[in-house]
Amino acid sequence: MSGEFTLDTSPPSAATLAVAEQELRETPEVVSQALQELRELLKNDDTIYFKDDDQTLIMYLRPCKFYAKSAYELMKRISEFKEKHKDILENLLPEDEKVAFTEHNVVNVLKNRDHKGRRVLLVNVGGNSYRFLCFFHINPFQIVFDHII
Repeated sequence: MSGEFTLDTSPPSAATLAVAEQELRETPEVVSQALQELRELLKNDDTIYFKDDDQTLIMYLRPCKFYAKSAYELMKRISEFKEKHKDILENLLPEDEKVAFTEHNVVNVLKNRDHKGRRVLLVNVGGNSYRFLCFFHINPFQIVFDHII
């Protein structure tokens, strides 16, 4: 079940920026400070390895409301998870999971945004989806999803 879908990549609206500032503390000053602090934390830790470009770091800072220490702890947990489950995650690529997730309606992005302008991703792991997926598909989904955002 496939339909026309285009992803809106235009800059966020003023209303979206206001929500980001109110709910996530996302202002240019806070973002700049958080990026600097997170880079320093990562530089001083030789046990975890992540890209340190702005886009990658913001991906971890945003869910932590731009608190660098919280984002750093999140990155450490993800790194520990990857290490603990490397037998499942090794050589895992989004392309390998494409059929299971897209052709069997396991993952869907709603065409329209919600009432607050947010993109909505649905993951259906109930019903008949078990026929096309196994534990090894679902468990690493979050890791794969993190890397394609």
